[in-house]
Amino acid sequence: MRISMIHVDDREQKPSSAEMVRAIQEHMPARIDRQDCGDMAWVCQADRDGEKSSRHVVERKSIEDAINSVRDGRLKSFIEKAHELQAHCYLMVEGDFDSVVQYGERTWTFDSFDNLLLSVQDMGLPVVRSRSIHHSAKRIVSLAHRSMRPRRALDTPGLPDVPSKEPHRAAIRTLLTYPGIGIVTARKLNEQYGSIDNVNEAFSEGDAVRIRGLAEPGVKRVCRHLSDTN
Repeated sequence: MRISMIHVDDREQKPSSAEMVRAIQEHMPARIDRQDCGDMAWVCQADRDGEKSSRHVVERKSIEDAINSVRDGRLKSFIEKAHELQAHCYLMVEGDFDSVVQYGERTWTFDSFDNLLLSVQDMGLPVVRSRSIHHSAKRIVSLAHRSMRPRRALDTPGLPDVPSKEPHRAAIRTLLTYPGIGIVTARKLNEQYGSIDNVNEAFSEGDAVRIRGLAEPGVKRVCRHLSDTN
């Protein structure tokens, strides 16, 4: 599989399309043009017999716009449009979430926002978090590279099923994709560190060796996995 270009919609704002393209171009080719679905897109082109080309689209939103787009139905429309185009779709949420945020008449805590993202993923839309434009550019490039690999569904045989009502289900399902992490360890990691970002930081600092049932070689495997996917 190969990708020749990342396409950025010409209506992107804050940052502008030009700023996003420049940030992506630090890692791979990108250009501005009009997209009929999503804010950024690319095509994985088959270059061997037996492979199939695939289209991928990303909807990029601030935290506030992500909340509003779930409530007003825009995100559902994006999913339906992507499926109509037979494209793989993703939601990128950009920005740091403080402990408590006021949007409109509702006060959002970290947990309530996490539950909202869980409901988005239950709609079949993978969620990617980002802190800034340059981080978003790196995450887009990472997604593009990952899309060239054979797809691995979270609910395929070999991965434990996570009950739909389990707290922080999205985080636990993500941790289960890390090499050597089972559901018990995933729950312990999530309980101790509170978020995927904190878990990843703990691995990068080697702190996770203190988790019972996770030996140092296992920590190194996860560190290599995170390095390959970021």
